[in-house]
Amino acid sequence: MLGRRRAAAALGEAHRQLEEEHRKLEAAAEQARLHDERVHRLQATIVRLATHPAIASGDLEGAARLITESTAAAMQVERVSVWLLDRAGDTLTCVDSFCESTGSHESGQLLAAGKYPAYIAAHETNRVIDAHDARQDPRTRELLDYMQPLGITSMLDSAVRISGQVAGLVSFEHVGDCRTWLPEETLFASEVADQFGQAIAKRQRRQSEEAVRQSEDRYRAFIANSTEGIIRVELEEPIPLDLPVEEIIDRVYRLGYIAEANDAAARIRGFDNAGEVLGRLVSELRRRWDPLTMKEDRRAVESRFQVVDLDTFALDRYGNRVQVLSNLTGVIEDGRLVRVWLVQRDVTKQRLAEAAERASGQRFVDLVNTIDGIVWAAEPDLVRFTFISEQGARLLGYPVERWITEPAFWADHIHPDDRECAVQFCRDATARGLDHEFEYRMIAADGRIVWLRDIRTVRTEAGRAVSLQGVMVDVTKTKRLEQRLRALTARQLAIREEERTRISRETHDELGQQLTVLRFGLSRLRSPSNSPPEIPSPIEDLIRGVDASMKTVRRIATELRPVVLDQFGLVAAIENHVAEFQKRTGIRCHCRNLEEMEMANDSSTTVFRIVQESLTNVARHSGASGVEVSLRREGAELVLSIHDNGRGITEEEATGMNSLGILGMTERARIARGAIRFTGAPGQGTTVVARFPIPALATNTRAV
Repeated sequence: MLGRRRAAAALGEAHRQLEEEHRKLEAAAEQARLHDERVHRLQATIVRLATHPAIASGDLEGAARLITESTAAAMQVERVSVWLLDRAGDTLTCVDSFCESTGSHESGQLLAAGKYPAYIAAHETNRVIDAHDARQDPRTRELLDYMQPLGITSMLDSAVRISGQVAGLVSFEHVGDCRTWLPEETLFASEVADQFGQAIAKRQRRQSEEAVRQSEDRYRAFIANSTEGIIRVELEEPIPLDLPVEEIIDRVYRLGYIAEANDAAARIRGFDNAGEVLGRLVSELRRRWDPLTMKEDRRAVESRFQVVDLDTFALDRYGNRVQVLSNLTGVIEDGRLVRVWLVQRDVTKQRLAEAAERASGQRFVDLVNTIDGIVWAAEPDLVRFTFISEQGARLLGYPVERWITEPAFWADHIHPDDRECAVQFCRDATARGLDHEFEYRMIAADGRIVWLRDIRTVRTEAGRAVSLQGVMVDVTKTKRLEQRLRALTARQLAIREEERTRISRETHDELGQQLTVLRFGLSRLRSPSNSPPEIPSPIEDLIRGVDASMKTVRRIATELRPVVLDQFGLVAAIENHVAEFQKRTGIRCHCRNLEEMEMANDSSTTVFRIVQESLTNVARHSGASGVEVSLRREGAELVLSIHDNGRGITEEEATGMNSLGILGMTERARIARGAIRFTGAPGQGTTVVARFPIPALATNTRAV
């Protein structure tokens, strides 16, 4: 019984062990089945990728979407993403990222590669990064800011390589518990990366082929549409360049033929189109024994068929001379000439036009040089001359080269007293784009002072001055005549003023005394002691007539030369004359800011005469009811102003040659080294403003 129980126990243990072994075999068989299914699934995915049009055509976006979506299911991971690394290795760009749980795609995310140096370096040295615990793995833990928000715990990344260089990567991203990646999964990841690499290569190849095709199209379009003649000469056999010159030339004529040409090249040779010259031998299109041709052929060989801008003549099929500009380039391989490119441009019309332009330009220069003035052109900055007629050298004695080569020649040779004013006037007018003319003095090479009248035209583009041109006319003789005339005028005015003073004095003294004696005698005749009551009243009339004559004498004497001007000064004379003017005309007058100052007799006379003439014009022409006179100091100038409220002077009246009173005042002011302006507006009256430099007023210039 005991033995039987033992046997039964042993049999039960054996049965239990058999069942355990069976369970292990079944588990192993299940694992093998699952492994086979996974491997089959992965292999099927690879086959699908390899045969998909998106991979074969190089459609990167389509290939990336295909890879992320199909491999996420095959690998049973939450996320798969495909990235491209730019050529500089600075930025990772997400081409596509697929989330299995939501079925959504994303793209365009950027990662700065510089933030993950260990991760990028690991891809350089490893085919696959299998980070089971990606947050702790030294190769991937730098990506924590990327992984943590997405819940990623494990990563399986494979580099995409093009020509051995990392061009991107495919990343399998697992969420949940850490995952141990199996060998077949790492192999699958590398094969997926290779598939995307194939898509990149296909795309690059397609782009290269397209670029080549476009380049060929552009090349052919350029050749066909070029206005320059282009010819490609092929040789039936290469020509060694170590042969004698004549032998090389002979072989080019025998072996060379036109393999390619455009219509422009055909027209230069008298043909209608390129089809008429293709296939022809060089000897058919070029007259070898022409002396000019022989010279050019020798030059081409001696330069090893590298000729640039050869300006020469050619003969077309009808024997007509055509002037061409040629560039010759030979293709040399292993010391042998294999083909020649010839580019030619027909410049016959251009050369004829240039010759005509040169002739026209010379005629223009000849004409300009006959003008009695310096014709010039210049850049606007500092008036840097670009052209000067020969009159510049004849008039001032400086060679034309100096005018043009010295940047500041014009300003440097202006008289020092005129330089600042002339340069500033020119600069201001040029900046505003205004044509202008002015006078100034220049110093000639021999030291002479030459007066010039400069008449300038400003050429503008887009509101900006780009050039100046003009003519300088010698007005030295005119200026000298003006100075002599002004001196003569000043002398005449001085003589007239002296004569007025003499007549005024004699009238006042002699005639006044005689009238006084006459009145005294008449007064005695009417006195009670000498006159009986029957003395007639006409004596009273005579006395009244003598009184009126005495007033007239005093008025004439004052108008000829006011005594108050000599005895009490300019201000008193102005006030007295203004008061008399108001009394005589009834026009309301007001003197304002009359400042007294020391000045020479002739200067005070000049100012007084301008006041006198201005008031005379007011009475005669203005129709004014009021006048205001002021005399004030402004800096280094004495300013005289007379303003009325009359009809207002017109521009024609202010500048007309018939306005003798205005001309006289202008000349008086100019002789006193001053200036005077007449302005007016309808209904606003007339204003006369005269300005005199105070230092000039202190000196007797005889300018009255």
